[in-house]
Amino acid sequence: MQVLRSRPSFLCLPYCFQNPAGLECATLLSPAENEEWPADAIEFNWSASTSAALYKLEVTNDDGSTILSALLPPGIGNYRAPSWLKERSTNGRLRWRVSEFEETGKAVRESNWRVLKLIR
Repeated sequence: MQVLRSRPSFLCLPYCFQNPAGLECATLLSPAENEEWPADAIEFNWSASTSAALYKLEVTNDDGSTILSALLPPGIGNYRAPSWLKERSTNGRLRWRVSEFEETGKAVRESNWRVLKLIR
């Protein structure tokens, strides 16, 4: 896959992946890049697509180790993190992204990673 820089729009982040069908990416809403959030009240939000069969939210530490992975049904565009998430964070900095899957299980959209800073 080739990484492209595009003009920001309501449909896509500034960086997306090029695939044969064109420019496709999931749109993250909040938390914004490098935004600080209270560790006990983290809510992840993205634009829900009507064509998604399933969403996958991934949250990792800076080193890439997964600390949360959640599968969500279509039409859901948010997820409130469990209270134990802050305990699994190694340094208060997390990365998160959302992937969208079709009914066959094939990933069709994927956001870029975003950094989130926890307020402890």
